[in-house]
Amino acid sequence: MKQQRMPIFLVVLVFFSFSVSGVSGVSGAQSLDTVFPGLSDEMRAALISGQLLANDTTISGDLLYAPEGMGIRRPAGAGKETDNDELESFTVECLSLIPLPDYLVNLSEEELLLHLVNTLRAVSTQEGITYISHRRGNVPYPLFTKSYHVPKVGSWEHLDDPVLQELPSQIHDVVFQKDTSFAGNYYAFNYAIDTDRIFLSVKNMTTLSVFGIIPVIPKQTLNISFAIFVLDEGVLCYSQAHITGQKPTFSFLGFSVHLPSAFQRRITALQEWLSDNLT
Repeated sequence: MKQQRMPIFLVVLVFFSFSVSGVSGVSGAQSLDTVFPGLSDEMRAALISGQLLANDTTISGDLLYAPEGMGIRRPAGAGKETDNDELESFTVECLSLIPLPDYLVNLSEEELLLHLVNTLRAVSTQEGITYISHRRGNVPYPLFTKSYHVPKVGSWEHLDDPVLQELPSQIHDVVFQKDTSFAGNYYAFNYAIDTDRIFLSVKNMTTLSVFGIIPVIPKQTLNISFAIFVLDEGVLCYSQAHITGQKPTFSFLGFSVHLPSAFQRRITALQEWLSDNLT
C-alpha cells in the first residue's frame, strides 16, 4: 500500500496494495482521461501508481479534485471566513484509483456495481478497523467498536447487512456506529446508482460529541460523500467530508481537536476498509 501526502494537507486515504491491471472485461467502462479530460501527465501517473491526491480547503481555499459535471456537490462556504478570520466551514477531499483484482475483471458493469454496492453496505465489517491516532502517539487504534444497520434513528435493533440480488437506483439506510472519538451516533446512508457510478452520501443524524460528552458537530452538519466510478483502469474513488458551521479547531478546557485532521484519518480508515473488502 502506497500513500503520498501532498503538499496540501488532507484526507490521507489509501487503498492500494495491488499492481495496476486494466478492467477490459467490464464492458462500456469509461477511461480516466474521459472522466478528467484535462488530466495532467503527472496527475495520471500518480493515480495509476496508487498515490493519493488530497486537499484541505482550510489551506487551499477551494476544492481541487471534485470531478466536474458528474453530480459532485461543491459545498458553498468552503472558503468563507468569519469576522475573526477563522473558517466557519471546511472540506477535505481526495481522489484515488483502485485496480480491480482478477476475480472481478470479467464481470459486467452491472455485476461490478452490484458487488460494489453490497461491499459498501456491509457496514458490520467496519467494526475493529483502525486509524492512526495522533493523540496516542501516531499508532494504529480502533476507529469503530460497533457498526450495524438499524430500522430507524434511535432504534437499538441490530439488523444484518443487506445483500442485494438486483441493482436499484436508490437506497436509504440508517446505520448506528460507535467510534472511539465521538461515541455512538446514528447516520443516514443514501445511495444513488447510475450506469457506471455510485454516489454515497452519509449525514450525521445525531450530534457528535468528543468522548460522548462535549458536543462538537451538531446533527446534520457533517456530510461525507463517496463517488465511485467504474473505469477502464479500475475503480476511481472521490471522497469528501464537509462540515458546516464549525471552525477547524475545537478547544475545551485545554483539550484541542483539529477536525480536518480527524476526518482525514477517518476517511483513510474507511477507504482502507473498502479496498480490503473489495480486493
